[in-house]
Amino acid sequence: MSNSYLSGIKKMESSRTNFHGKRLWLPVLLASLGAAAHAEIELPAVTVTANKQAQSLEAVAAGVSVFAGDDLEAAGIDSLEGVARMTPGFTFQASGQSGLQPPVMRGLTANIMGFSSSVALVVDGVPTLRGQGFDDNLLGIERVEVLRGPQSTLYGRNAEAGVVGIVTRKPGNDSYAVVSAEAGSRDKRVLRFDASHALVKDSLYLGVAGEYFEQDGFIDNTFKGRKEDGRERHNGRLALRWTPDERTDATLRYARRDYRDAGSLWGR
Repeated sequence: MSNSYLSGIKKMESSRTNFHGKRLWLPVLLASLGAAAHAEIELPAVTVTANKQAQSLEAVAAGVSVFAGDDLEAAGIDSLEGVARMTPGFTFQASGQSGLQPPVMRGLTANIMGFSSSVALVVDGVPTLRGQGFDDNLLGIERVEVLRGPQSTLYGRNAEAGVVGIVTRKPGNDSYAVVSAEAGSRDKRVLRFDASHALVKDSLYLGVAGEYFEQDGFIDNTFKGRKEDGRERHNGRLALRWTPDERTDATLRYARRDYRDAGSLWGR
């Protein structure tokens, strides 16, 4: 057997070994890259109270959209209308009057003249059993949960189409303060504030939030010589939290919202 033939066999065996080596390392390389990619896109767990108990979002057997308050603030969203634009199957039926915009969930809504709603609004566990209040200014919000589909088993009346749950941020030891102002057309003026402070460390805390909104109308009233359809809204919220021990956490909340837009009064 010639030397050239032997050298050719050795070259073939060497190339075959290199090929098998490459074929062996390729799955290992892909697996390592996949593990690295998986580690990069892993998201933190999201805890919700959609079923009236704290549980992971993946464990909720319902169509739920959750929005963190910090993310809404960073995106400049300060109303439930902005939340609806990011939620599938959720919108509002505007009536042109402050405080009265019935929600529409998956095509279901209530008669606006019935002073009711087919979607329940629940703020910190307290339901609003009327068609008002869906213009919440989302100040001091920890998260917003939107449940799509019938929820009357857990939430009772006004929840046949879904539930909008708002969870406000609890005041704590760390002081917090945010103030913002806005100006726009028709002499629009908006002032918003949100602050909290510990009155007694590890025991008693106070949180306040509010909004002042005014905007001139756009309808020329030649008879009275002024603009009509002006809007004015003042609202605020106060929270007093008490934690005397590790097992007790009580919060007293008070909220008020006033409208002035020359519309008919629909109740307090």
